[in-house]
Amino acid sequence: MAGKPFEKEYCVHIYETGIDGALRIDALMNYFEELALLQSEAEGVGLEYYRKHGVIWLLHGFDIRFVHPPAFNDRIVVQTIPSSVYRFMGFRSYRVLDTDLRELATANSSWIFLDTNKKRPVRVDENMKKAYGHDGSPEERMHMDEIPSLSGADYMASFRVLTTDIDINQHVNNVVYVKWALESIPPSIHETHRMDRLQVQWLKETFAGNKVDVKTQCITNQDHLRCLHSISGNDGQEKCRLVTHWKSR
Repeated sequence: MAGKPFEKEYCVHIYETGIDGALRIDALMNYFEELALLQSEAEGVGLEYYRKHGVIWLLHGFDIRFVHPPAFNDRIVVQTIPSSVYRFMGFRSYRVLDTDLRELATANSSWIFLDTNKKRPVRVDENMKKAYGHDGSPEERMHMDEIPSLSGADYMASFRVLTTDIDINQHVNNVVYVKWALESIPPSIHETHRMDRLQVQWLKETFAGNKVDVKTQCITNQDHLRCLHSISGNDGQEKCRLVTHWKSR
């Protein structure tokens, strides 16, 4: 699939930065998700198309790598390209560049094309393929590294879903799960380490009024720290699985 590229310039706001003054991973994810929707809108297959045809794209997974995180007031260009489709899934890649075209971050993502009436995945339709630049080549699934399950838990935390956690799809926004995972890590790790990679896979929806439990297992290898996270709902089902990778500052 030779997808159509799409890009937008952003300026990093102070409220999008963390304790080190760099752009937070959740803010970058918001850029990525907005850019995908903006491309859909530009190609005529956005929110109105979703409502009319009873379909929607649901984010399924992300693998984000920070090379050199931008800081407050930096101007950056975020690029995306629909890489491929495979049955009921779509795949996108992203690049983040500074004004000198230096690469700051990269990402791969997977999305599920959902029938909103039947609440189940359906094959990506021809209108959608054409809008994103599908050239008729065979469908192909993008490789994304598996996220391992936990063998134990070093830290645990619980959160109740807030009204502000709910998005336009009437469930907890994808970025909120990442915030929950990061909140489960002790402040000392945030102070001494910088995250340079995030892997996340969303498994099931979480709704208003629910409670979630986060289990975190940390594995140290020299100056690199890897934290495995599992988020479960009060129904006992695993909702999200993540890996955060950290380097010493």
